Amino acid sequence: MNCKNCGTRLSEKAKVCPNCGAFVDDSSGYTLLASDDRIYDVYSTEKKQKKKNSPLKNFIIFLLVILIAGGGGLLFFGKIQPMLNKPPELTFKEGSGIINKDEKVIYVLLDKNSDIQYIHGVKLYDYDKTSGELRDAVSDEYEYTKSIDSTFRAIYFDMKDFNLVNGEKYTYTFEMKFSFNGSEKIHTYTDAVSFDGEITEDASDIVFDHSLNEGSQGSGENKKGTTAASTESKEDYSFIHEGYWYTYPSTQGNVRSISAFKFDKSNNYTVTDYTKNGNEDWKVSTEKGTYKIQDGAAVLDNGASFELDSANDTIAETADGKVTQLLTNRKYNSIQNTEDFFGL
Repeated sequence: MNCKNCGTRLSEKAKVCPNCGAFVDDSSGYTLLASDDRIYDVYSTEKKQKKKNSPLKNFIIFLLVILIAGGGGLLFFGKIQPMLNKPPELTFKEGSGIINKDEKVIYVLLDKNSDIQYIHGVKLYDYDKTSGELRDAVSDEYEYTKSIDSTFRAIYFDMKDFNLVNGEKYTYTFEMKFSFNGSEKIHTYTDAVSFDGEITEDASDIVFDHSLNEGSQGSGENKKGTTAASTESKEDYSFIHEGYWYTYPSTQGNVRSISAFKFDKSNNYTVTDYTKNGNEDWKVSTEKGTYKIQDGAAVLDNGASFELDSANDTIAETADGKVTQLLTNRKYNSIQNTEDFFGL
């Protein structure tokens, strides 16, 4: 029921209106006590008054929030963030040796299963930099090779300009900057190499991968089972820039020879010729020049032309529009690599 004076909804047991004070059973003499025209529903709008927390309770809650937030921060910055920024673990094998029979190098051999995508620079220091000393690098002119599975194999420096003395002990440090597949973050690694000034060990097999690139044996058959001189190709010929040497052997009587071609992204090429007559030592000569991609071929400034088949990642020497030689694809070339061709 509702109050006859102000209209407020009332309890069935109410005798006095809690809003205006009028008697429920009195049917006359009602006086409007409300100051406006609003009608109140006492039972729907009445709320229990919240109890205020004591200062001590508020302090305890505040302290718990600080402790939880602080603990989470310590966990993140102390353990989680360092793990996120921790560089991937790499293992190295250090050493020194001779490649191409007369070139002295020091090297670090990287973990074959590394997930390195790019090398962002390598510097060489003539002391153990891991001890914390600070000195200028003596060289940043490094070389590197790759394994047959495209992972980085070895990074090395030519020691011909470092005035090594037989019998003296030397320590050098490689400072290497890498980024890895799936991340743009660059990590720095240092590895110290100690060796004797008398470098005699043959390191060709360690530094270079002499394996043939699978699927490119110079047999004339390509990935699609057709002839390697296939004219089918794509516009993208970047496969010739990926650190490969394209080589083919030649034998005329007692003379064995091989030419190794390297093409870079700046349209420069290098060809190294290896020649051996009978039991004589290998003779090595190098020629450099420029090339251009034209009508599906790499045309050298000396007139030589190589047909490119990007569908099968093959390159073949051509003359008068005909394939004269399919080049064998190797990751690197050296005297040891050349001897591998001839089974020497």
